[in-house]
Amino acid sequence: MNATYIVGTADKSGSPVFNIDRGDNRDDDRDDDRYQGLLFFAVDMKAGATLTRTKAATLSRAFNRLALCNPVLLVIRRGEEITVSLCERTDYKQQWRTGEKIGRVRMMMNINCRRPHRGHIDMLEELAKPCHNYDELYAHWLGVFSVQNLTRRFYAELQDWYFLAVQKALFPNDVTRDDDYRANNAEAIIRFLTRFIFVWFLKHKGLVNNDLFDADKLKDILKDFSPTADDNGCYYNAIVQNLFFATLNRKIEERQFVKSFQGRSDKYQVKTFYRCRDLFSDSLSDDGIIELFQQTPYVNGSLFECLDDRPGGDRTFCYDGFSNSKTNKQGVIKRAFVPNSLFFAPDDNSRQPGLITILGKYHFTIEENTPLDEQVALDPELLGRVFENLLGAFNPETQETARKETGSFYTPREIVDYMAAESLKAYLKQYCVKKGIKVSDDSLAALLQDSDDTPEGIDDRLRDTLMQAIFNCRILDPACGSGAFPM
Repeated sequence: MNATYIVGTADKSGSPVFNIDRGDNRDDDRDDDRYQGLLFFAVDMKAGATLTRTKAATLSRAFNRLALCNPVLLVIRRGEEITVSLCERTDYKQQWRTGEKIGRVRMMMNINCRRPHRGHIDMLEELAKPCHNYDELYAHWLGVFSVQNLTRRFYAELQDWYFLAVQKALFPNDVTRDDDYRANNAEAIIRFLTRFIFVWFLKHKGLVNNDLFDADKLKDILKDFSPTADDNGCYYNAIVQNLFFATLNRKIEERQFVKSFQGRSDKYQVKTFYRCRDLFSDSLSDDGIIELFQQTPYVNGSLFECLDDRPGGDRTFCYDGFSNSKTNKQGVIKRAFVPNSLFFAPDDNSRQPGLITILGKYHFTIEENTPLDEQVALDPELLGRVFENLLGAFNPETQETARKETGSFYTPREIVDYMAAESLKAYLKQYCVKKGIKVSDDSLAALLQDSDDTPEGIDDRLRDTLMQAIFNCRILDPACGSGAFPM
């Protein structure tokens, strides 16, 4: 077998020893390999010490700078958790410099050794792929430690789910007729996904009750709950819609179930009351049900505003279908239907896995990645990427994409980083000129990237002026979108 295996051990003195088996067919005389080995280092943190992403990146960068010619895989242990990091390495532009320039740090953070997350296990298993040389192995590891690859894999699964959901879900788009209830499905599912992934980040932050996503716990919360049912949508109507519209869109102290109003009052058709009481277990009181949602804050924005009962000329539209009644007096459907299977179907190759099953396979982080370090997890930037990509899904009726119709385009992270840096450099230079101070473009560029050297030409007066410029800087993005540029 023509493959490379690396084994890390230690001798009696504690010094690391690395062995490599190149396989029977390996030509050991090849001299065109970039790397002749990969180095492993481990750091054991003291009890009670904290580990931030910045600290982990600083440590990883320091070890990689010590190893001039070979990449370093750093393992940091803190209690029962480990963090694994790898650095990007490139040649220096200056021919006279030795070694390599250390670039962005890629990390898998806070892997629990006793209860590892499914996403961490999958990525760690990928590291074990046999390779033919150290160059190939390092390139493979960089791929495993790639947020872009992780996001691409996640989106592929999410897109498959989306196309199935468009066919199986039902969102009423006009309560006065029943021509085609699914005409609104594509847009409604995109809107739902944006809301639900936002909620998933809140859950990761501890702001949403985990029991609301646990199929076993839901059997005690909902009446006749079957997680894989295709003909029952109680989870979406009782849990998800109430979480969206009656919890996240209403102040905590004002949350209550809608009552049966006689005639039209000031509360009639108000879409911020809990609904579908009959779908919850009879053993739970109204207060007990509301308590399940109480740890979730009120979100002061329009993302969770219910879009029902919107007038459209001589018709009334129900885009979200948040209703106690399945139909109106004319028998036209008012309540949205999303089968439980679209949330909880297992990942067993027999059918499309449910959304919660898919989300549970990936590790999420609430920290935004930066040009200097990134955590190998799905971060809030994902919201903009999912929204833009699903808008680009093919529309069979118009033969065009919703993205083209709305002018919605997602700007890749690399372009955001470049444009932000260029804008800051232009602003800083203009500010210095107004103060009568000269500063070179090279010095400003060096300030906005990680470098081993102190930028030349930065004296105390210039430094104070730049600090003042940053303090006085105000940023406006009129076409904010998902907020990538302000972030």
